[in-house]
Amino acid sequence: MAKKRPVRKAARPTAARKPAPRKSAVRKSTRPARASAARAPKAPAPVPPAPSPWVWHELMTTDVGAARAFYGGLFGWGAHEGSATDRPYTIFTAGGRDLAGCMAVPKAGETPVCPPHWLAYVGVADVDATAEQAKALGGSVEVAPMDIPNIGRFAVIRDPAGANLAVFTPRMG
Repeated sequence: MAKKRPVRKAARPTAARKPAPRKSAVRKSTRPARASAARAPKAPAPVPPAPSPWVWHELMTTDVGAARAFYGGLFGWGAHEGSATDRPYTIFTAGGRDLAGCMAVPKAGETPVCPPHWLAYVGVADVDATAEQAKALGGSVEVAPMDIPNIGRFAVIRDPAGANLAVFTPRMG
């Protein structure tokens, strides 16, 4: 004899129950619509300015030998003599990579033209235009744009608060 299956009674709706919403034949997505090929093209996004990376650091000091010993002991930097200019120039290195330059503070007669200091260089597309823009923005040009033979072009600018910064463009080709 076959077993009888129990018959379930349908649940009665109560006041607390709401009827289920009816499903629509068209489903709406919550995702943003994709642009179709038939739509008009968007205007190109503005091109951000070229990055201005820190490209070099240079120490001007009254004693290059002492600076080599100090930074070599402090950071483990090596050093070798550069030959890009007519003045003695030391290049600090680490891991086989050139990191920074070092030179004696220039003098006007017997008087140093500035105190010992580090100077940071920022890469720019056009040194001359950047120097002019610095002046237009209330800064000044401390060292006029000039070429470093076989290396590039640089200038030293001063911001309105008095801080110096060098700008640099490498020689192309």
